[in-house]
Amino acid sequence: IEAYDIAHWLVESFPELALEPYSDKLPESLSGDFAGYKMPYVGQNILHMMIIRRNYDEVRWMLDFFKDHQDSVPNGLKLLLIANATGQFFDRDGDFYFGGYPLQFAVCSNSTEIFDLVLSFASSLESDANECDDGEETSIGPNVIFMRDAYGNTVLHLCVMHCLKEMFDHVYNTAETIISRNLKIMYAKHRESSGHHPHHQNESNSRIVTGYQIRPRKVQYPTDIREYEEWLISGAKTKLNERLLLVLNNDLHSLITLASVIKKEESSQKMTKKLNMLKYLLQKLKSVCWTYGKVQCLEFDLAGLEVKYDLSEYVIEDKETLPPHNSAISWLCIHDIENAMMIPEIRRVIETKWERCGLIYCLKSFILDAVIVILLTVILVYGNYTPTLSTKYISDWFVNIIYSLIVVIFAVLIVIEMWNIVRFKSVFRNARGLAYFHITCRLVEMISFAIFSSNKYAKIRAGQIDKCNYYSTGLHPQNIIEIKVPLIIC
Repeated sequence: IEAYDIAHWLVESFPELALEPYSDKLPESLSGDFAGYKMPYVGQNILHMMIIRRNYDEVRWMLDFFKDHQDSVPNGLKLLLIANATGQFFDRDGDFYFGGYPLQFAVCSNSTEIFDLVLSFASSLESDANECDDGEETSIGPNVIFMRDAYGNTVLHLCVMHCLKEMFDHVYNTAETIISRNLKIMYAKHRESSGHHPHHQNESNSRIVTGYQIRPRKVQYPTDIREYEEWLISGAKTKLNERLLLVLNNDLHSLITLASVIKKEESSQKMTKKLNMLKYLLQKLKSVCWTYGKVQCLEFDLAGLEVKYDLSEYVIEDKETLPPHNSAISWLCIHDIENAMMIPEIRRVIETKWERCGLIYCLKSFILDAVIVILLTVILVYGNYTPTLSTKYISDWFVNIIYSLIVVIFAVLIVIEMWNIVRFKSVFRNARGLAYFHITCRLVEMISFAIFSSNKYAKIRAGQIDKCNYYSTGLHPQNIIEIKVPLIIC
């Protein structure tokens, strides 16, 4: 007898037992010896198993069975579809993180047929927020495709994590179709009520308690029927951004920033898959500005790619406990993923930023450093001279001006660097390469010049050198090691 035939007989004979997921409770006979042991498969049921095995026929049979036996097994189909796998085996830091609900498992199975099948059954059921006792978004209902798991990840986040480009494209198109259908229904109701809609209608009827979503924008209906098609396209794009594309998970990762978290210690095969997924996302998330024949102008929103997301646009209750927040390019730089910089879109952004901002900043910094080096060289040459109020000769004025300029420049630099540290804490924390060398040189310059100045002043106060620039003792500052060495280092 086939194994699945036995499984069918067991499900038909004991349907209530078949609905039970893995429990987190040990039998009483084992609770003493294994106290504190956590069951690894908590929450997983038979539907999860069939989905991961990619057995379409068995998934279909199981869903059809509980749908056809609603009278004998009340809410059987709902219980099957709302089971949430939360055991350690499915922890997000492991290799078997597939979300929690059957629809999320269907996404990670990389089978569009199974995904469509589970989605059709889950969408046909009525969602009940009260039955979601773990505080997460409901796993059934018309908008189930927009669900998030306990970590705030949407189904598209899961596609990015597992580098499933075909599934991403399929889920994206399906979600776009659902949003367009909802907008059409909303527009029809708006027309029926002659423009006097009783309340602001949102196509979402599910609770959002994990992750972070952009504040929904009120739907503005077109006043002219000729604007309907354009309104439908732009409205679907806006709602798709709100519900999926720009959603941040609990770690403040959107789709594009999540794809950019690539670590060097990963295997070359895994790194290649992630880089290919990042390339795919950069192509997929572009939008067409205009088309002329075969020529197209494409644009890409820099928010998330090069610029941090504006968290003020998101619904966030507690902003004090948020994790680190960076753009995609920043994450690539933090982890030193040099290969990603060769992706055309990323390279274009970096080159454009260099031409418009970086080159100008570099030239300003170069000129400032050149001035500092020249002034320090002059001070070193005129090491026997000290700023003084007795300005008998032109050399006295010259020395006073040189010392004043270098002190003012270092004071301004200290203020600027301190302000930058306050503004860009993460940038300074992750500084490396030439940036780290540049910051270190600035600090050494300032510290060594401060030591030089304090030592010279201390020698004057102690009477070891004269206050004026004409030394009767014959002991010159250049001959004092405490003064000479810091200046040479500076």
